[in-house]
Formats: sequence, structure tokens, C-alpha cells
Amino acid sequence: MRTPTWRSCGARARRALVTSSDSTNSAVSMGVVLADNPTGSTWLEREAEVAPYRALFDAARTSALSPVESRILIHRRAKEHGS
Repeated sequence: MRTPTWRSCGARARRALVTSSDSTNSAVSMGVVLADNPTGSTWLEREAEVAPYRALFDAARTSALSPVESRILIHRRAKEHGS
């Protein structure tokens, strides 16, 4: 089962749909990228095409907060802004 994940991927495309070959959505198993650009969409499946997206996804994933840390940050910011 492929689990889709949307993410930004810089100048090459505005968005990319990254799919993995298993339900863990591991960057290691990423095999297909759907890249949207101003003239349409392109499916990328060759290793040389997918590798840069895998690296970007991996970098974002490793620098992201955990779900618990995210909730704490959101609540802290909401208090700071009086929400």
C-alpha cells in the first residue's frame, strides 16, 4: 500500500507527492514522485530523478519536531498570542 505525503520541494517543482512502497512511509522506500510545475505534472520513477526528493524528504523528516513537541509548541504560541 502506498501512503501519499505532500511536501514542498523548492524551485524544481512547487509540490511533490511522495509515495512509499510500504505503509511506514519511509524515505528509504520512496519510489515515486509526482511533481507539479507551472505547465503540468510529472511522475518521476527513475532512481536518479527520485534521489534528490528522497534527500529533501529525509532532511525535513529528521529536522521536524515530534508530534508531542509540535503540540507543545502550538499551545505555547497560542498562549503567547492570546488564543
